[in-house]
Amino acid sequence: SDGKIVLTGTASGDVLVMNPDGTEYKRFVRVAAADSINTRPSRAFGTGDAPLLYYIHYTTYDICFVDLGIAPKPAPTIIIPASEFPGTIPWPRDLVVNAAQDTIWLAGGNATASNPLAFVWKYKKDSGTGVWSRDMTFTVSLPTYPETTRYQAVRIQLSPDEQTLWVSINDGAPSTANPVVQENKIVKGVNPATGADKGAAYQIDANAGFTNPQSMAVSHNGNIYVVTYSSNLTGTTGDGLFVLAPPDSGSSDSVRSFPFMVTAETSVRITSGPTIDPITFHSGLVKWTTNLASNSVVDFGSSSGYYDQNITDNALTTNHAVLIENLDQNTQWYLTASSNLEGYNPVTSAEKTFKTTTLTISAVNVTDITPTGATVNWTTSEPSTSIVRYGVNSGVLDRTY
Repeated sequence: SDGKIVLTGTASGDVLVMNPDGTEYKRFVRVAAADSINTRPSRAFGTGDAPLLYYIHYTTYDICFVDLGIAPKPAPTIIIPASEFPGTIPWPRDLVVNAAQDTIWLAGGNATASNPLAFVWKYKKDSGTGVWSRDMTFTVSLPTYPETTRYQAVRIQLSPDEQTLWVSINDGAPSTANPVVQENKIVKGVNPATGADKGAAYQIDANAGFTNPQSMAVSHNGNIYVVTYSSNLTGTTGDGLFVLAPPDSGSSDSVRSFPFMVTAETSVRITSGPTIDPITFHSGLVKWTTNLASNSVVDFGSSSGYYDQNITDNALTTNHAVLIENLDQNTQWYLTASSNLEGYNPVTSAEKTFKTTTLTISAVNVTDITPTGATVNWTTSEPSTSIVRYGVNSGVLDRTY
């Protein structure tokens, strides 16, 4: 509820709570035994200080729960044992929990070429006893494919309004005996209460090879995000992020996919600029953007490579704008723009140059002349202040207005 990110892993049994910027907020050490928390099928609720964690045990496939807000830290509780699932079908591979935390959907898959299926088990929590029991089981039909019997990797996610359960699945892996590249990767929507097909299905044209839907999420506007990993028998690999926009999501996005790579930011980067606009006879506005909110620094001077003046704005922003003013007119100026954020490598732009304009005066005339006064009128090429110097002798302007 506080925007933190919970990470689980299979190596240590630790649970990490991360800030949105990727820094560690809190660590819960040895929540479970090493190699017990399955990485992807886990869901967290509550806050970063007291997460409520649901996960599938990595080796036993029991469904476990632990309240990390309790001190001393309790041992995880098995809320749905693996013995619940028939031995003829694979164990659960993913789970999703509703906001009220009284319903859990579990998914796994197995199929034959003539009957490809994803299995979904729905469990309800008794409000009085706290015991979880199976409410129903349903299957999700999938496209046929030329393999015989194939294990299927399944991911599930619930829409924000909890009206659609999205199921993503791959149709089988190439084998040494039958190295056929399988392409029928599908994301399908069903009614979470009944399992009824909602008629919403998407085919993912993934990279050639075995493509696992590694994880799936649904955004607040209903868009579906599926991350896949591909590899085939020749060793070719690739990653893909697929963005799907259901017709009832209210989104104007179209179904699309694109390759991607996620890397941690270690440096501030200038993403556009710097540009200088507008330029006047006495100023220039320097603008640039950065990938991270950072400060704004402009070093400038009237000689290339020599910057004897500086303006710094320590307000953190990604859209930077620094006004250089009180400059000499009709002069060439040189500058660099820099941004810095604590904990990251700073960035400085290449040198930029601009020339201030010349202020010109035209159409000077005197009107409304009286025994004690007159009005002086003129036009300038740019907005500027008004000063009149005058006197009673030509060339001697000893009075100012």
